[in-house]
Amino acid sequence: MRIKEICIVALLLLLYSCTAARQEIVAGTQPQHRFEADYYYMLGYEAFISGEWDNSLSNYKKALEFDPKSVYLRAQIGHFLYRKGDASGALAMVEEILKDSPDNIRALMLQAEIYDSQKRVKDMASTLARIRKLANDDPEVMMFV
Repeated sequence: MRIKEICIVALLLLLYSCTAARQEIVAGTQPQHRFEADYYYMLGYEAFISGEWDNSLSNYKKALEFDPKSVYLRAQIGHFLYRKGDASGALAMVEEILKDSPDNIRALMLQAEIYDSQKRVKDMASTLARIRKLANDDPEVMMFV
């Protein structure tokens, strides 16, 4: 009977130490994922599909509050702002993206499109040259440049 108790206690200690070690490893290497960001992104996408663009934009902005470093969400918001006619807001969002991720092709393409609409030919030409330099082997990107 005594051997069973010792084995059970040893097993419990082993399991506890493995769990504690795993928690330290996970906590030390990965940032905490915010599922709220995913939730609001899905709501925004559903609203987009339904044609409720204002609702979609507000949900994407809410998702960005939970995941402020998301380049993808910032690019989505930039595209929405530009399509709604807020070129200055879209350009500010693009510049924010390019500050953190200067080689982001999607943001650079949106920047070139905004410069084109604003008749900023020199700025557009330098942005297009940068895109060509970064993605010269991507035929999909080069088709639009």
